[in-house]
Parts: sequence; C-alpha cells; structure tokens
Amino acid sequence: MEPFGIGNPKPNFIFKQLLNYIPPKIVGNNHLMFKLTDSVNNRLIDAIWFNSIDSFNILKKASYMDVVGSIDENSYLGNRNMQILIKDVRIV
Repeated sequence: MEPFGIGNPKPNFIFKQLLNYIPPKIVGNNHLMFKLTDSVNNRLIDAIWFNSIDSFNILKKASYMDVVGSIDENSYLGNRNMQILIKDVRIV
C-alpha cells in the first residue's frame, strides 16, 4: 500500500457498524478521539477525527456508526498503536 505522497494518497476504507464503545472525548481544541469496537471480534479500535468538534453532541449519543477513514500508526509518549484517521461518519 505504500508509498504515499502527492500522486499516491493513502487509501480510505469504510468500517461498517462500529460500536461507539466509549463516548468520544475532545482532544486538543477541536478534535474527537474515539474508542470503537467491531461487532465480530469485539476488538477495541482507536480513532481520531480532526476538526470535528461540531459533531460532538450528536456522536456522543450514537451507538453504532459507519466510519470512512485511513489507517495510521500513532506514536505518543513512546507508545505505538494503530488507529483510524476518520474522514467521515454516518450514524446507523
């Protein structure tokens, strides 16, 4: 799937019927951080949606959602994990 760049952007995927396991929290000034889980394996999935504070009140009440985004590695304070960089959300 690599290399990525101007002529070859990261691919986006759709993740269907993810459970909003822990309601989103606001990080930074206007980003939302999610803990989602899939309905098949019940694995926790970290996700972040940049500049999405306007959707906070709706999404904190949502149970299930379809998410469009790319997969990224997050490195923070020496910890590394995979996360979804959300581009769009649809409540289902």
